Order: sequence, then structure tokens, then C-alpha cells
Amino acid sequence: MVANTEFLVFAQKKVMSRLTILAQHKKQVSDENRGEDIFGNLSLSSQENKKASEEFLICLLRYIKIWASQFGRGPDGKSSIFYRSYNTLVQNSVAFPKRNPDNQSPQKKESPKKPSSANSIAQLKDTVDNTCSIVENLLDSESIPVDTLSELISSLKSYKTSVNRRVNETMSSGDSESTETLLALNECIEATLSKYENRKSTLRDSEGRSASKAEEERKHLGYDDMAPSSEFSQLQFATHMPNRSSLFGTRSPQYSEYVTQLNPKTAEPKEIQLLQNENSKLKRTIENRNSSQQKIQNLTVENSELKQQIQQVNKMIAETDEYINKLSTENTQLQNQNSELQSQLNYLQSTLGSNKESFQEHQEAFSSSSDEDYCPQLVSSNTLFYRMCNCNLMGVIFDNELFQVGFQIYTLEPELVAMVYVGNKSESPIYEVTTHIPDASQQGLQVSIEPQTTTEEVQQQAQTMRNLKASLIKFTSFIPKLEVEIHHEVPCVMSLMLPFTMTRFLKAANTTPQATWDTWKYLESFSWETQVQLEAITCLQELCAHLYQGGAFAILTCQEISQLGQHQVLAAANFAKTSAFMLVTGNFTEMKALLEIRSQNNQLKEALGELMKIQLGGKD
Repeated sequence: MVANTEFLVFAQKKVMSRLTILAQHKKQVSDENRGEDIFGNLSLSSQENKKASEEFLICLLRYIKIWASQFGRGPDGKSSIFYRSYNTLVQNSVAFPKRNPDNQSPQKKESPKKPSSANSIAQLKDTVDNTCSIVENLLDSESIPVDTLSELISSLKSYKTSVNRRVNETMSSGDSESTETLLALNECIEATLSKYENRKSTLRDSEGRSASKAEEERKHLGYDDMAPSSEFSQLQFATHMPNRSSLFGTRSPQYSEYVTQLNPKTAEPKEIQLLQNENSKLKRTIENRNSSQQKIQNLTVENSELKQQIQQVNKMIAETDEYINKLSTENTQLQNQNSELQSQLNYLQSTLGSNKESFQEHQEAFSSSSDEDYCPQLVSSNTLFYRMCNCNLMGVIFDNELFQVGFQIYTLEPELVAMVYVGNKSESPIYEVTTHIPDASQQGLQVSIEPQTTTEEVQQQAQTMRNLKASLIKFTSFIPKLEVEIHHEVPCVMSLMLPFTMTRFLKAANTTPQATWDTWKYLESFSWETQVQLEAITCLQELCAHLYQGGAFAILTCQEISQLGQHQVLAAANFAKTSAFMLVTGNFTEMKALLEIRSQNNQLKEALGELMKIQLGGKD
């Protein structure tokens, strides 16, 4: 029994007697859906009520069986009302629904059972199923062998005793799965014995009617006044001999005629011999039938397997044909593309030949110009562009009426991979672009850019590309710079801050707001704070945008954490096993903010503080 034994005892006493009565509704009908009128006119009032009534009876029978298997023993160790009610229904020939594999009964936690016990129950199940099948075949046949059927019935009764004993054992050990299997065996045995009893009762009624009719005919012919003779005594013996086995069928007229010629002292052994011969023939017939059925079953399985193999082969052939057609289509497309590319290549070669001379002329003109005439425009600061670009994965880091420099980040793990472009907005071509990034590996960042020089002309509204890679060596506040030299009618030299700092390698914390706040309070002893003069930040939304850092930080306000003030923002990020938290309290009237950073890694904490000063205050 489960822990709440008082409830189960109460449920047994209060409802099981009524449920047992309901479960016997139309017990003489074997159809599982016989409960459509279990509640009378209420069940028949609609199709929905009919369906619900059918399902109610099925569920009731199924759960009575489940309760018997799982709660078969009461707290006192005796059979529970659940089990006794189930046993009453089985003895009353109530047909239980077959187990539905798609709707398994709820299983309680079972104690582990020994493999030997499971094997013995499986063997007993096979034996009982085989015996019940043979008995039912014999009962359905026209001539029934007496000895064989009697032995099988005796075996079933002994099996029933063994099953009941095992049910008590499995209920005592709490093995509900084995108990349910044994209860199903008990149902099978009861059904077979019930069929046997019904057949025997039918034959007895038929025998009684035949005997009454024969007695009336004897009286009508006046046989009662005749003195018995030796011939009559033999005839009487032959007539009544078949009645000894009339329960299991009657013999043929030829056999009765043959027995009338026998001596009563020798008739019974020959009859037994004939019955034994019939029994042997019937056994051979059953064995041959079983063998034929097994062969048919094997052939059916082989046929099904062959059909599946043929279907698989046909599927593979169809897939192969589809793949061949696809390859053919792609081949045609590639041939067309090749033709187009070849024509484009011819056009480019002709265009290159004509532009080569023009480029040489521009190069000679540029080389002939004196150093005194070469006065490039110098650009040494792009702080505002840098601060805005830190908030996104792509953007513009410099822009004027002649040139534009931008970037786009593709990946951040395991290293930062990005593209940098230099665009020509002027009406004159750019003759040459040289890009360079000073070695930053000594500062904790390793950044490389390729190619460094562009020798082809960059026409109006065109651009030249650079591939950039960066990896973090150690926590640092270093900001890499891109040095660009543009050879143009209006030459330009730039030193631009790149938004590829240490913060690009951080990941936003994915904990809950409350967990983030608890961790922030836990790190109170690892705090670092400073006062920052805000630049171009006038409200809380702009402050959150500057702290977002392209997704490197999780941003939380008073809407997520009630302990925060209206002008406070908590930002959280992780790097490997290290965490960093920033609490910024803004004073937008005086354009100031209090920046507090907490982290157990001092190097990360200090580097992050220096970078945030530039990000919020705009001073390089």
C-alpha cells in the first residue's frame, strides 16, 4: 500500500462495493464497448454521453485491475477489498479490456525483482497460454477426445492454484508488474474453464432431451412389456455405452453398430483403444495444424520483410534518379555561368588594358609632384564615432565629404573577425590606400590587417576592403588604432580608434535579475568606483545604449530589479569563469555619473574602468 493507507482503506469501504456492481454491467457481453447504457436514459441521451459511458466502464475495469495489482495487500497483510472485488469479477466471468500500450497505467516505484522469478513467470505464462489455446480448439471441434481434454482441464486447475499462489507472493513483495501479468493469466484460465463448463452444460441438456425422446418411443412401441433377452441386453449395452462420453460428443452410427455385436465383457477395452486412436489422430491433426500455421506465419514474416526491402530499394532508386536529375540541372547551370564568366573575363581583360595606361599616367604625375606640394589632411581623433560604434557590430568610424571608413564584425569566437572598408565619396579617384595597425600584442591585444596597401584605383562611390583579426592575450584597457594614408587629389592621413577593445570578448550574463543582484551584493568587498563627466548622454536610455557594448553586457534597470533607483543601471558580463558588474548612477542635470565596478579579477576591473571612462566621458 502507498503511504496514505487511511485514504485507501476509506476508499475501499465506501466505493468499491458500488463500483463492483457497476463493473458487472452486461457481463454476459464480451464487447469492451458494452457500457454505452450503464447510466440508463442519461447515457442514451446523446452520442457524447454514450461515448463517455463506454469509456467510463473501460476505465473502471482497467483501474480495478490496476488497484488489485498495486494495492492487493492491506496494511494488515491480508487481501485488500481491491483484490477481492477484482477476484469476484473474474469468477463472475466479467471480460476485462485488453491492455492499451498507448495508455499505460500509472506505475508505482517497484522493488527490483529477481531474474529467476521473472523467467519462471514468463515460462508459466507460455505454458498457460498454450494449454488454453489447445483446450479452446478441442472445444470447438466436432469430436472431443475425453482423456486429453480431462487431463488439460486438470492441468488448468493446477495452473490456477499456482497462479493464485504466485499472486499472493508478488503482492507481498510489491511487484505490481508481475502481479498484473499473473492476474491476466488468471483471467485467461477462468475464461477457458467457463467455456468448458458452458459446453458441458449444453451437451448435458442435449443428452437429456435425446434420452426423453427415446424413452417416449420405447413406451409407444410397447418395449416395456417385452421380456429382456440376451440380444436385447447386448443392444441395451450398446445403446447406453455412448452416454458415458456424451458430454464430449457422440460416435458415428457405424461405430455404434459395431459395438452392438461385441460382448459386454470385451466392449470397453476396445472402445478405449478406439478412443485412444482417435485421440492420437486428433493430436497429430493439431500438431500438423500448428506446424502449418507456424510455416504460414514464417512465410508471412518473410514476405513482409521482402516487401520492406523492395520498398527501400525502390526508394533508393527514386532518390538516385532525383539526385542525377539535380546534378544534370546544376551542370547545365554551371556551364551557363561559365560562359557568362568567360565573357565577363574577356571584357575585364580589355578594360584592364585600357585602364592600365591611365593608371601609369596618374602614377607618373603623382611621382613627379615634389614633396613640398604633398600636404595631406591630418585626422587624429574620432572619439564620438568610436563611442557609438562600440554599441554595435557594424558602423562608421570616420566620415567627411570626401572619404568614409567603416567596419562590420562577423565572428567573436574564438577570435574577432571583421571587415574594414575605405570608401571614396569624392569625384576623383583614389590612387593608393595604405593601412597599418601598430603592434598591440605588447598591450594585451593582437590585431592584424590584410592587405596593407591597395594599388588599384578606387573610383567614385567605390571602396576597398581590409580583413581584420583580433585576439585577446590579457585584460587591458588598450584601444587599437588604424593608421590610414590616402593618395588623392586631396591626400589624407588618419589615425582612427578602432572599436575592437577587450569588451568585445565579454559575454552578457544569462542569470536571472535577482541572481545578478545577489552576486553584485556578494562582491561588495571587491569594489572600485570613480566619478565620470558624461558627454552627449542626457537620459537613462542613452546611458543604457552606451553600456550595452554591442551585447557584451546584460543591462538591468529598476524595471527588472526593484532595489535599483530610477537613474541607476546595472550591467553584468562574463569572461570564462570571471564575472564583472558595473553599477552606474546618473545625474543628468549636472551631466555626471558615479561608476562602480565589482569583480574578483583586479586586472579586469581596472581595465574595464579605464575603458568606461572614455565610453561615457568621451575623453581619450
